[in-house]
Amino acid sequence: MMMNNSTPIAAGLSSGSGDATAQRKNKRPKYSKFTQQELPACKPILTPQWVISMFAIIGTIFIPIGIASLFASHNVFS
Repeated sequence: MMMNNSTPIAAGLSSGSGDATAQRKNKRPKYSKFTQQELPACKPILTPQWVISMFAIIGTIFIPIGIASLFASHNVFS
């Protein structure tokens, strides 16, 4: 069970001044979307047309690099 700071038991455990409970409340982080982890996230919409076009573009970039690497590796002597 959690005890509320306004109960007499919790107040009796403090140093006897009301400043200790006020100081505890001030140490809490300020409420913001960052501290509560409520920031908006990036949510891309992956349509089939977009995915297929990106796959084709990346393929046209890396297939020639792979073919060039394959031909270059044939000239290597062990």
